Amino acid sequence: MKNKFDKILTTAVFIIMIFGFTILFWVQKDNNISEDENRVLQTLPEFSFDRLISGDYSTDMNDYFADQFPFRNFFINAKSRIELALLKKENNGVVLGDDGQLAVRSSLNRDFDEIEIQNIDQFDKTRLSILLDIEKQFDSKLTAAGIDYCFVMPMRSVDIAQSAMPAGFPNYRSDELLSFVREELRDTHFLDMYDMFREKYDAGEYVYYRTDHHWTTLGAYYCYVEIMKSFGMEPYPLEAFTQEKISDSFYGTTWSKSGFRFVGSDEIYYFHNNEISDDKFTSIVKSNFAEINSFTGFYNHEKLKEKDKYGSFMSGSSTHISITMNNTEGREKILLLKDSFGHSVAPFLALHFDIEMVDLDYLDKGIQIYFNNYNFDKVVVIYNLDNVISNDNLQRLKVNFEK
Repeated sequence: MKNKFDKILTTAVFIIMIFGFTILFWVQKDNNISEDENRVLQTLPEFSFDRLISGDYSTDMNDYFADQFPFRNFFINAKSRIELALLKKENNGVVLGDDGQLAVRSSLNRDFDEIEIQNIDQFDKTRLSILLDIEKQFDSKLTAAGIDYCFVMPMRSVDIAQSAMPAGFPNYRSDELLSFVREELRDTHFLDMYDMFREKYDAGEYVYYRTDHHWTTLGAYYCYVEIMKSFGMEPYPLEAFTQEKISDSFYGTTWSKSGFRFVGSDEIYYFHNNEISDDKFTSIVKSNFAEINSFTGFYNHEKLKEKDKYGSFMSGSSTHISITMNNTEGREKILLLKDSFGHSVAPFLALHFDIEMVDLDYLDKGIQIYFNNYNFDKVVVIYNLDNVISNDNLQRLKVNFEK
């Protein structure tokens, strides 16, 4: 009798859960944005026979069910804890290292707790070589025109935090990629900072966020120092800045992806030069070279109220921002071609140069138009390694000009 009751109870619970979640799914209001994951969620897709036949509708519906599932954040968190209980220090493509260090497990670094896979070298050497050849041609053209140039490729957290990764994690795969890049860019104006950042990280310096893929403001400062040295110029020493902690509750993109909700937050600092105050600078957001917005200094404090607090640097991503020092003339002009890693470096460079800051990820076309409209004394490219191996935006460095 008891056995029959248990079967009925199990069936009843199963039916209640199935129908309960189904009712909740259709009754609850769709969420457009996930604050925890820092991304746009799939809402109910529009049906059409063309999209059904092409498969786009089915794909969007699968994403819709996954993104709008009831209590989704609870289940993501639960999954991460189950993975840890099973002694797996990875969830949703993110590895959990020592002291809460999170790092996206790239295609180069997967299956670290499984049998070795055959294709160790998973980045496309041919494709990467083509992109780096474009960068080298850009380098040669600028050098021939007498324009100072340097190329910075910020590394990924998984590259610099190797000492924090779990036992058995195949760090040599990351080393293979870095060795390939070094060989391809040998005898160019590539600033190789990989060893320096690893040493500083291992020494306990706060150079990369634990929960985000960006370098910290201290990491950005070290990048600035190397750029200035490459130009034969003197950077401001670290003691020339007052460091202001403006947030101790920053949870970055890696944390959002990981599901490891128990990992603590990061801190964000602004570095203020003791000789030149931030309010002596104006940052102008432009579209087609016309002003659409402006702000004093380098930071948008309103962004600190949002989850993506790193967006407070240069007010987040825009295609084109001009940064000038007020009431000054004759300063050298620099073209900063960058992704978001450049946002925290720009305030340091602005102490020495007027800047035209252009985002390679947001350009509709190449960069020729900027050379047509400005005369640059120096050019800096800051484009992170993960972007280089995952998209083709370095192709936008193609340019023809006469000095």
